[in-house]
Amino acid sequence: MKQYVVDVFSQRPFQGRSVAVCIYDESVGHDLMENIARENGSTETAFIRPLSESGEPEHCTRWKIRWYSPSGEMRLNGGAAFAAAYVIRRYYSPDDGDITFRHSGGEILVSAGKDDPEILCTSLPEAPLREFDITQQLSGALGVRPQHCFMGGDLFCVLKNKEELGSLSIDRATVEMLPGELLHCTAPSDEEGTDFFLRSFSPVKYEEEVGTCPAALTRLAPYWSEVLGKDELRVSQLSSRTGKMTAVVTDGSVKISGRASLFAVCDILTDRLV
Repeated sequence: MKQYVVDVFSQRPFQGRSVAVCIYDESVGHDLMENIARENGSTETAFIRPLSESGEPEHCTRWKIRWYSPSGEMRLNGGAAFAAAYVIRRYYSPDDGDITFRHSGGEILVSAGKDDPEILCTSLPEAPLREFDITQQLSGALGVRPQHCFMGGDLFCVLKNKEELGSLSIDRATVEMLPGELLHCTAPSDEEGTDFFLRSFSPVKYEEEVGTCPAALTRLAPYWSEVLGKDELRVSQLSSRTGKMTAVVTDGSVKISGRASLFAVCDILTDRLV
Protein backbone atom coordinates (compact mmCIF):
# COMPACT_ATOMS: atom_id res chain seq x y z
CA MET A 1 0.00 0.00 0.00
CA LYS A 2 1.43 3.37 -1.01
CA GLN A 3 1.71 6.00 1.72
CA TYR A 4 2.51 9.70 1.34
CA VAL A 5 3.36 12.05 4.21
CA VAL A 6 2.28 15.64 3.61
CA ASP A 7 2.68 18.78 5.72
CA VAL A 8 -0.44 20.85 5.08
CA PHE A 9 -0.77 24.62 5.48
CA SER A 10 2.94 24.98 4.92
CA GLN A 11 5.24 25.65 1.98
CA ARG A 12 7.97 23.38 3.32
CA PRO A 13 8.33 20.23 5.47
CA PHE A 14 8.40 20.26 9.28
CA GLN A 15 5.76 23.00 9.46
CA GLY A 16 1.97 23.02 9.37
CA ARG A 17 0.19 19.77 10.17
CA SER A 18 1.63 16.37 9.30
CA VAL A 19 -0.78 13.93 7.64
CA ALA A 20 -0.13 10.49 6.17
CA VAL A 21 -2.23 9.56 3.12
CA CYS A 22 -2.71 5.89 2.20
CA ILE A 23 -4.25 4.60 -1.03
CA TYR A 24 -6.17 1.52 0.09
CA ASP A 25 -8.47 -1.12 -1.38
CA GLU A 26 -11.40 -3.03 0.09
CA SER A 27 -9.10 -5.69 1.54
CA VAL A 28 -7.87 -3.17 4.13
CA GLY A 29 -10.20 -3.15 7.13
CA HIS A 30 -10.78 -0.97 10.17
CA ASP A 31 -8.38 -2.86 12.47
CA LEU A 32 -5.48 -2.54 10.05
CA MET A 33 -6.22 1.14 9.52
CA GLU A 34 -6.11 1.68 13.29
CA ASN A 35 -2.80 -0.15 13.58
CA ILE A 36 -1.24 1.84 10.74
CA ALA A 37 -2.38 5.10 12.35
CA ARG A 38 -0.83 4.02 15.67
CA GLU A 39 2.39 3.11 13.89
CA ASN A 40 2.47 6.58 12.32
CA GLY A 41 2.51 8.09 15.83
CA SER A 42 1.46 11.73 16.12
CA THR A 43 0.78 11.97 12.39
CA GLU A 44 -2.88 11.73 11.40
CA THR A 45 -3.64 9.20 8.67
CA ALA A 46 -6.15 9.51 5.83
CA PHE A 47 -7.16 6.38 3.92
CA ILE A 48 -8.53 7.09 0.46
CA ARG A 49 -9.97 4.82 -2.23
CA PRO A 50 -10.98 5.82 -5.79
CA LEU A 51 -14.69 5.67 -6.61
CA SER A 52 -14.18 5.43 -10.37
CA GLU A 53 -15.91 2.65 -12.33
CA SER A 54 -12.57 1.02 -13.05
CA GLY A 55 -11.39 1.33 -9.47
CA GLU A 56 -8.19 2.90 -10.75
CA PRO A 57 -6.89 6.16 -9.19
CA GLU A 58 -5.74 7.84 -12.41
CA HIS A 59 -7.96 10.79 -13.38
CA CYS A 60 -10.42 9.94 -10.61
CA THR A 61 -12.01 12.97 -8.94
CA ARG A 62 -14.35 11.15 -6.51
CA TRP A 63 -12.83 9.25 -3.59
CA LYS A 64 -13.91 7.60 -0.38
CA ILE A 65 -12.01 8.85 2.67
CA ARG A 66 -11.59 7.69 6.26
CA TRP A 67 -9.36 9.47 8.78
CA TYR A 68 -7.62 8.23 11.89
CA SER A 69 -5.51 9.53 14.73
CA PRO A 70 -3.40 7.08 16.76
CA SER A 71 -6.29 6.98 19.25
CA GLY A 72 -8.93 5.89 16.73
CA GLU A 73 -11.15 6.85 13.81
CA MET A 74 -12.20 10.49 13.51
CA ARG A 75 -15.41 12.10 12.22
CA LEU A 76 -14.23 14.95 10.01
CA ASN A 77 -10.74 16.27 9.40
CA GLY A 78 -10.24 19.16 7.00
CA GLY A 79 -6.44 18.96 7.20
CA ALA A 80 -6.51 15.29 6.15
CA ALA A 81 -8.76 16.15 3.20
CA PHE A 82 -6.27 18.84 2.12
CA ALA A 83 -3.39 16.36 2.32
CA ALA A 84 -5.31 13.75 0.33
CA ALA A 85 -6.24 16.28 -2.36
CA TYR A 86 -2.61 17.35 -2.61
CA VAL A 87 -1.54 13.73 -3.23
CA ILE A 88 -4.28 13.13 -5.81
CA ARG A 89 -3.51 16.30 -7.75
CA ARG A 90 0.23 15.64 -7.69
CA TYR A 91 0.24 11.94 -8.59
CA TYR A 92 -3.11 10.91 -10.07
CA SER A 93 -5.29 13.74 -11.39
CA PRO A 94 -3.14 16.85 -11.92
CA ASP A 95 -5.51 18.61 -14.33
CA ASP A 96 -8.93 17.25 -13.44
CA GLY A 97 -10.34 20.07 -11.30
CA ASP A 98 -12.15 19.61 -8.01
CA ILE A 99 -11.66 16.56 -5.81
CA THR A 100 -14.69 15.23 -3.92
CA PHE A 101 -14.30 13.02 -0.85
CA ARG A 102 -17.18 10.91 0.44
CA HIS A 103 -17.04 10.25 4.18
CA SER A 104 -19.37 8.87 6.83
CA GLY A 105 -21.02 12.26 7.37
CA GLY A 106 -21.40 13.36 3.76
CA GLU A 107 -18.99 14.88 1.26
CA ILE A 108 -16.21 17.46 1.28
CA LEU A 109 -14.88 19.12 -1.87
CA VAL A 110 -11.34 20.43 -2.25
CA SER A 111 -10.46 22.63 -5.22
CA ALA A 112 -7.36 24.32 -6.58
CA GLY A 113 -6.98 28.09 -6.36
CA LYS A 114 -8.09 29.97 -9.49
CA ASP A 115 -4.95 32.10 -9.64
CA ASP A 116 -2.52 29.60 -8.17
CA PRO A 117 -3.15 25.83 -8.59
CA GLU A 118 -0.70 25.11 -5.75
CA ILE A 119 -3.20 26.58 -3.29
CA LEU A 120 -5.94 24.20 -2.11
CA CYS A 121 -9.36 25.43 -0.97
CA THR A 122 -12.45 24.01 0.70
CA SER A 123 -15.66 25.51 2.12
CA LEU A 124 -17.07 24.43 5.47
CA PRO A 125 -20.33 25.61 7.04
CA GLU A 126 -20.05 28.46 9.51
CA ALA A 127 -20.65 27.29 13.08
CA PRO A 128 -21.99 29.39 15.98
CA LEU A 129 -20.29 30.22 19.26
CA ARG A 130 -21.92 30.84 22.63
CA GLU A 131 -20.48 32.66 25.62
CA PHE A 132 -18.76 30.52 28.22
CA ASP A 133 -18.02 31.69 31.76
CA ILE A 134 -14.41 32.54 32.50
CA THR A 135 -13.87 30.56 35.68
CA GLN A 136 -10.89 30.35 38.00
CA GLN A 137 -10.42 26.78 36.77
CA LEU A 138 -10.19 27.98 33.17
CA SER A 139 -7.71 30.74 34.01
CA GLY A 140 -5.66 28.27 36.00
CA ALA A 141 -5.60 25.85 33.07
CA LEU A 142 -4.15 28.56 30.79
CA GLY A 143 -1.96 30.35 33.28
CA VAL A 144 -3.63 33.62 32.22
CA ARG A 145 -7.16 35.03 32.33
CA PRO A 146 -8.64 35.18 28.79
CA GLN A 147 -10.54 38.24 27.63
CA HIS A 148 -13.41 36.17 26.22
CA CYS A 149 -14.37 32.52 26.17
CA PHE A 150 -16.82 30.63 23.95
CA MET A 151 -18.14 27.11 23.40
CA GLY A 152 -18.80 25.73 19.94
CA GLY A 153 -18.23 22.00 20.15
CA ASP A 154 -14.71 22.85 21.32
CA LEU A 155 -13.62 25.51 23.82
CA PHE A 156 -12.34 28.82 22.41
CA CYS A 157 -10.41 31.43 24.40
CA VAL A 158 -9.51 34.91 23.18
CA LEU A 159 -6.32 36.35 24.63
CA LYS A 160 -5.01 39.91 24.69
CA ASN A 161 -2.11 39.65 22.25
CA LYS A 162 0.50 37.46 20.58
CA GLU A 163 2.81 37.61 23.60
CA GLU A 164 0.16 36.17 25.93
CA LEU A 165 -0.70 33.46 23.42
CA GLY A 166 2.93 32.51 22.85
CA SER A 167 3.76 32.27 26.55
CA LEU A 168 0.79 30.11 27.60
CA SER A 169 1.55 27.71 30.41
CA ILE A 170 -1.00 24.93 29.92
CA ASP A 171 -1.89 22.82 32.95
CA ARG A 172 -2.72 19.52 31.31
CA ALA A 173 -4.53 17.98 34.28
CA THR A 174 -6.85 20.99 34.57
CA VAL A 175 -7.48 21.22 30.82
CA GLU A 176 -8.61 17.58 30.83
CA MET A 177 -11.52 18.61 33.08
CA LEU A 178 -12.70 21.38 30.74
CA PRO A 179 -15.52 20.75 28.22
CA GLY A 180 -14.83 20.11 24.54
CA GLU A 181 -12.38 17.77 22.84
CA LEU A 182 -10.05 20.60 21.80
CA LEU A 183 -8.98 23.86 23.37
CA HIS A 184 -8.33 26.67 20.88
CA CYS A 185 -6.60 29.86 21.98
CA THR A 186 -6.46 32.90 19.72
CA ALA A 187 -5.21 36.48 19.76
CA PRO A 188 -5.26 39.46 17.39
CA SER A 189 -2.21 40.45 15.34
CA ASP A 190 -0.62 43.79 14.57
CA GLU A 191 1.84 42.16 12.16
CA GLU A 192 1.65 42.53 8.40
CA GLY A 193 0.37 39.38 6.72
CA THR A 194 -1.51 38.04 9.76
CA ASP A 195 -4.92 39.04 11.12
CA PHE A 196 -5.02 36.65 14.07
CA PHE A 197 -2.98 33.90 15.68
CA LEU A 198 -4.12 30.46 16.77
CA ARG A 199 -2.91 27.64 19.01
CA SER A 200 -4.85 24.40 19.53
CA PHE A 201 -4.48 21.85 22.31
CA SER A 202 -5.72 18.28 22.70
CA PRO A 203 -4.29 17.03 25.99
CA VAL A 204 -6.73 14.14 26.33
CA LYS A 205 -5.65 12.62 23.02
CA TYR A 206 -2.41 11.61 21.34
CA GLU A 207 -0.56 14.93 21.33
CA GLU A 208 -0.74 17.88 23.68
CA GLU A 209 -0.56 20.67 21.07
CA VAL A 210 -1.94 20.04 17.61
CA GLY A 211 -0.97 21.77 14.39
CA THR A 212 -3.07 23.92 12.09
CA CYS A 213 -6.75 23.11 12.62
CA PRO A 214 -9.03 24.28 9.77
CA ALA A 215 -12.22 23.20 11.58
CA ALA A 216 -11.52 25.84 14.24
CA LEU A 217 -11.87 28.53 11.56
CA THR A 218 -15.54 27.71 11.03
CA ARG A 219 -16.07 29.40 14.40
CA LEU A 220 -13.10 31.74 14.75
CA ALA A 221 -13.18 33.28 11.27
CA PRO A 222 -16.76 34.65 11.71
CA TYR A 223 -15.79 35.95 15.17
CA TRP A 224 -12.69 37.78 13.95
CA SER A 225 -14.51 38.93 10.81
CA GLU A 226 -16.99 40.79 13.00
CA VAL A 227 -14.33 42.12 15.37
CA LEU A 228 -11.96 43.31 12.63
CA GLY A 229 -14.58 44.32 10.08
CA LYS A 230 -13.18 42.25 7.21
CA ASP A 231 -14.27 39.09 5.40
CA GLU A 232 -10.86 37.76 4.34
CA LEU A 233 -8.58 36.78 7.19
CA ARG A 234 -5.01 35.53 7.26
CA VAL A 235 -4.28 33.11 10.08
CA SER A 236 -0.91 32.11 11.55
CA GLN A 237 -0.41 29.09 13.79
CA LEU A 238 1.67 30.22 16.76
CA SER A 239 3.29 26.93 17.72
CA SER A 240 6.53 25.07 17.10
CA ARG A 241 5.07 23.81 13.81
CA THR A 242 4.07 27.16 12.36
CA GLY A 243 1.44 27.20 9.64
CA LYS A 244 -0.54 29.59 7.44
CA MET A 245 -4.21 29.55 6.44
CA THR A 246 -6.56 32.01 4.77
CA ALA A 247 -10.25 32.13 5.65
CA VAL A 248 -12.97 33.98 3.73
CA VAL A 249 -16.34 34.37 5.45
CA THR A 250 -19.31 34.49 3.08
CA ASP A 251 -22.97 33.40 2.95
CA GLY A 252 -22.94 31.22 6.04
CA SER A 253 -19.74 29.37 5.11
CA VAL A 254 -16.00 29.74 5.57
CA LYS A 255 -13.69 29.15 2.61
CA ILE A 256 -10.34 27.89 3.91
CA SER A 257 -7.22 27.77 1.77
CA GLY A 258 -3.54 26.99 2.12
CA ARG A 259 -0.53 25.23 0.62
CA ALA A 260 1.02 21.83 1.27
CA SER A 261 4.46 20.26 1.10
CA LEU A 262 5.44 16.65 0.45
CA PHE A 263 7.71 15.09 3.07
CA ALA A 264 7.92 11.39 2.17
CA VAL A 265 6.64 8.57 -0.03
CA CYS A 266 6.85 4.95 1.09
CA ASP A 267 5.31 1.48 0.72
CA ILE A 268 3.48 -0.21 3.59
CA LEU A 269 4.12 -3.95 3.40
CA THR A 270 0.55 -5.06 3.91
CA ASP A 271 1.32 -8.63 2.80
CA ARG A 272 3.50 -8.99 5.90
CA LEU A 273 0.97 -7.53 8.33
CA VAL A 274 -1.42 -9.65 10.34
